[in-house]
Amino acid sequence: MIIRKDLLFLLGLMGFFLPFFIFKELFEAYYQFNLEHGLLMSFIKFALLATLGEVIGLRIKTGNYHQKGFGVLPRAIVWGFLGMTIYMAFAIFSSGTPVLLERIGIRDASSVLHAELSWKKVFVSFSISTALNLF
Repeated sequence: MIIRKDLLFLLGLMGFFLPFFIFKELFEAYYQFNLEHGLLMSFIKFALLATLGEVIGLRIKTGNYHQKGFGVLPRAIVWGFLGMTIYMAFAIFSSGTPVLLERIGIRDASSVLHAELSWKKVFVSFSISTALNLF
């Protein structure tokens, strides 16, 4: 059963995200800004979305979206910095893993990521994912 505060929460979410789907110019501006300022956008996206997840978790656990001492802003800041470190890790591993593969004998591992889909591209992508998860 959806209660009033849940309905307001869902309407607020829709009101926040819907303009990106309705207005192509807004989405393109967001996309371009994301390309030009990846680190900043990682902070913002993680701060918003991960904190939103925590607020939803609080709602599931306690029945409320806000609770004294929950600290939404400090959580958003921590999630923002975690988002930045994840962005940096992806940049490091997506560049470094293909170089490592080339050094151990897999030719063109760096360039295959910009080519058409192939088993070699899948292998390099899987190697990047594995390195990210292991280290």
